[in-house]
Amino acid sequence: MEFLSIKDSAALTSKSESTIKRLVKEVQFSTKNKNDLVKKIKFDLLKNGSRKILINKDFLLNYFNINDALLGQSDNLNSSNEPLSTSIDLRIIDILKGELDEKNKQIERLNSQISELIERQKESNILLLDKSIKLLDAPKKRWWQKK
Repeated sequence: MEFLSIKDSAALTSKSESTIKRLVKEVQFSTKNKNDLVKKIKFDLLKNGSRKILINKDFLLNYFNINDALLGQSDNLNSSNEPLSTSIDLRIIDILKGELDEKNKQIERLNSQISELIERQKESNILLLDKSIKLLDAPKKRWWQKK
């Protein structure tokens, strides 16, 4: 039977230390037989009077439904992280390239729309200028003069 500290237990199960501490409390209060408790959790007294909590590795793995085979695989993946991470990185890069191409197409489309709108604005400015010139050139008649 291998016993682990709370920190090691948290690392092994990918849970937080507070989750492991809650588990210890739950096991303490729910286990009525002291022999069962000793099989699951050990308390070592330190020189300063505090106690160190040690948890049975097999109990942890069973409690969190972690398979030993999966545990060994994850250790291997973490130790040789390069092949897995590079394939994931390449997929992420491909996805990001696709999104970037799509954004570039959207930018080109918006730029063409903006240039069309600028052209229309120029045409409408020319038309308004022509109308205003015609109004300025029109002879002004006084109120008493007839049309």
